[in-house]
Amino acid sequence: MVGIVRRARACAAAAALILAVAAPGALGNGWEHHAIPLPALLAALDGADAELRAQAALSLGVRQERAAVAPLLRLLDRPEDSPGVRGPVYQALGRIGDARAVPALLGALDAEDREELRAEAVQALGAIGDAAVVPRLLAALDGDPSLIVRTRAIDALGHFATPAAVEALAALALDGKSQSVRLRALRALGATGAAAAAPPLLAALHGRGELERDAAVDALGRLGAAAAAGPLRALLREADDPTLRVRIVAALARIADPSALPTLIEMLRDEPPAARYQAVLGLSRLGDARAVAPLLDLYRGLADGLAARPNEALLAEAPSALVDYALMLATLRALVDLAPDSGLPAFLDAARPRDFPRDSAAGLMLAEAVYELRRLALVGLGYSRAPAAADYLGGGPLADPDPRLRAAAVRAIGVLGKAGAAAAVLPLLDDADGEVRRGAAAVLGRLGDGAAVGPLIARLSDGHAGVRREAAIGLGYLGDAAALAALLAAAEGDGDDRVRAAARLSARLLGADPAQAKNARSTTQ
Repeated sequence: MVGIVRRARACAAAAALILAVAAPGALGNGWEHHAIPLPALLAALDGADAELRAQAALSLGVRQERAAVAPLLRLLDRPEDSPGVRGPVYQALGRIGDARAVPALLGALDAEDREELRAEAVQALGAIGDAAVVPRLLAALDGDPSLIVRTRAIDALGHFATPAAVEALAALALDGKSQSVRLRALRALGATGAAAAAPPLLAALHGRGELERDAAVDALGRLGAAAAAGPLRALLREADDPTLRVRIVAALARIADPSALPTLIEMLRDEPPAARYQAVLGLSRLGDARAVAPLLDLYRGLADGLAARPNEALLAEAPSALVDYALMLATLRALVDLAPDSGLPAFLDAARPRDFPRDSAAGLMLAEAVYELRRLALVGLGYSRAPAAADYLGGGPLADPDPRLRAAAVRAIGVLGKAGAAAAVLPLLDDADGEVRRGAAAVLGRLGDGAAVGPLIARLSDGHAGVRREAAIGLGYLGDAAALAALLAAAEGDGDDRVRAAARLSARLLGADPAQAKNARSTTQ
């Protein structure tokens, strides 16, 4: 029973770590800040409404608007009387990262009574990264009465590789009075990028306890110090905790020292799936062709295991299956990076369809995992330059029910660039999906086959502006004077600015000046 529980915990931890690595990051892209006109934000800084001033400062910081530095500093000089505004102003100055803000932020350390505002100023000083402020950060670390200010000072020192910053962080990492301080200092040491940070981090591997050890492993990975590769490999040989093994492999992957190659290859067979995932990433970063065969073996084992299980079994065990698909996807990416020609067997296998019913959450996730695998396989086939890839791409993928995959197949054919490829792509100019037609027009313009001239001229009247633009560009690349009249008409009459610009460029490539042609017509009329 204990073994079952341990395996279940290890599987859950592995899945969580894989998802954490594979996650695309924050969902927001800052659109709500970037969509506001800059003059409106600058005007709001001078407004009477404190909430609007704070919101404007926040948006200017997110946008990293250097033009806002002077207005933000003027706002502090008034002086700004609302602490709810001063905090966002300090944040914004740190995000913008302009050294002009340093004097005002240093002044805040002396003038602000509120600890949270001194903490914002400290954090901003670290983000700006002017090494001249290190003594003041050390003074805040030692002398500020507020715990939040002192802890932010630890984080801020992580932005500096100076001896004074590293020495202070090393002392806290090894001898800090509380565990939270030690952990914070270890993380900050990893962020410094300083070679001198490696010895205290290595010392912490066998220091006070597991949390410090784990933090030191992560920090050594962030530091990227080659000197840590040997000690981390030694620790890996002793470690039996799955989570620790994953952390060590992740650190070795980030360090990417050539001496780690045998260890990373060995970890492709390790029990925690997340350790294998991190090993794949590390092998991709190393770029050593000796990893190709082990990666192909890993892919084949995963693929055979999934192929042997019916859909019903995979749907019932979706978390486990999704982990396998994530590993396969990472392996394909590594093969594309390392040796796409050698990865051909895996690409051909992964490109094959497998249908899952989309009537459940598990079915939807598995169907999307298969799509991602197939899309990346098509990319790999394009880069493989293999005749077998051209034969495959010219067949089934161009008729796939998913337009995303048809578009990926068209692009892969363009990357391959084999003689006669245009014949396979030309029918896609009539595809029902605009993005597929756009991709086909782009590829045909680059394949150099004159048979595409007439069909591309016809696409200058496509209802999708992106298709018209790529058709116009492609006709310029193909260099056939038969397209000139149609390009001049598009340069003058298309309703889309980008299409007109593309048509003008292509007309010039064919030896005509659209402006002169327009003037000549006007004179004749």
